[in-house]
Formats: sequence, structure tokens, C-alpha cells
Amino acid sequence: MENKRVSRHNSSSTLIVICGGMGPAAGLDLHRLLNQNTKAKVDQDHFNIMHLSFPSQLTGRSEFLYNQETYENPGIQLAAIMNTYHPIFKKYGKIIVCVPCNTFHAPTIYDAFINEIESSSQEFVILNMIKETADFLKDHNIENAGVLTTNGTRYEKVFDAYISNLKYIDETLQDTLLSTIYKIKDYREDLDEVAKELRTYCDELIAKNVQSIILGCTELPVLLKEDQINGIPLINPTEILAQAVLKEAKKS
Repeated sequence: MENKRVSRHNSSSTLIVICGGMGPAAGLDLHRLLNQNTKAKVDQDHFNIMHLSFPSQLTGRSEFLYNQETYENPGIQLAAIMNTYHPIFKKYGKIIVCVPCNTFHAPTIYDAFINEIESSSQEFVILNMIKETADFLKDHNIENAGVLTTNGTRYEKVFDAYISNLKYIDETLQDTLLSTIYKIKDYREDLDEVAKELRTYCDELIAKNVQSIILGCTELPVLLKEDQINGIPLINPTEILAQAVLKEAKKS
């Protein structure tokens, strides 16, 4: 039988790897944003994307950070998952890796992940969502931002390593915020009520005179779809990461 030609994107040698499952809805959100922001008339105009989502094989990031002697490092776990796909990776000239989870970028986790995958024979372009967000703030002259995030991200100073003068909600409210974030994972919850709870935390930051609010857990923009609250812009790191991934992919 004669081989048929397939119309291909001019970056068909590039593979985008979404390391999802942290949480699963956040990985889907990033995948949606990548597709939505790609100019395509037919399926073949889209970039090749491998979306890895193995939540049952990855330790909760905050759980690990506060019980490191008990739990396995999710950075090492994710690298092990990726290692099983090396035969596929070898087929591509450029592999862009992105992890849509803010807490995963805590150095204890993120550095272990980087060390593990850089020890392999495969070369990767790895985009750091926190750094991309910091660059976005700098480019838009935002010097006084607030952030809503998990306990792990807050107390491990994941954003503070890249962004100065960050403001957080009162520490007495942090555990309650974390509980609200976990409600987003449970679709049995009344998500309209959960969104209202999240907006009250935004109001807490607005009272601190912030210029913008970083939605510093990738579950948050899944629920808070608006661009601003009471005139204060909401910064979506997942969207920033999507734009950075596409910019890198177009270099191919």
C-alpha cells in the first residue's frame, strides 16, 4: 500500500511535556491554554503534547515538605515516571517540560527533579513557572503583589525566592485557605460557594494595598475565571507558563 502524506506543523520535531496530576484539573487547564493560544486551522497545526497525569504515583507536595522522612520526594517520583518515556522522547529534537504546580517548585522538590532528569541522556528545555511569573511582574512594573497559595509554597518561600515585597493573607487564615483550595479538587463541593470564599481572601490582600494578586496555586484559576476583583488584576501563573511554552516551541 502506498504511504500517504500527513500535513505537519512546522514544529513537528518538538514535543511539549505537561507534567500534570498536581492537581489533575490544573494540568488540563494548561493543556487547554496551549491549544487555545495556538493558531491552527486543522489538527495538524497544533503542537505535539504529551500530558502525563499520574496523581496516584506522586506524593502530595505539602505533605512531603513537612514529613520528608515519611514520604518519597515527588520530584524523584516524577523523574522516574518520565524515564519510562525515553523511547518516545528520542524521536523528537526538542522536548519542552513544564510542571503546572507551584508547590512542586519548592527547591527540595524541584531541584531533585532537575537533578534526576538532567542525569539522563535526554536533553530537555525545562520552564520554571515561578521564574516566568516573576519575569511577567517585572515586565509589567508590578512591585507590590499579593499571593494566595498553599502552606507549602508560602512557608518554603517559593515565590519569595524570585519576587520581593510579596504580601500574604494573615497567617491565622492560611490553614483555612488551604482547606478551601482542597475543596476545588472535590467536584461534589458547591464550587460557587468555594469561589466566594476565595474572593474573601482576595479582599484580605486588597486591604493591604496590593497592585495585583497572584493566584499562586494552579487550582485557583480553574475556579476564579475573572481577570480582576474590585479593580485589582488577578495574575494567572498557568497562563503565563502556557505563553512561555508556546514562545519556546515556536523557536524550533
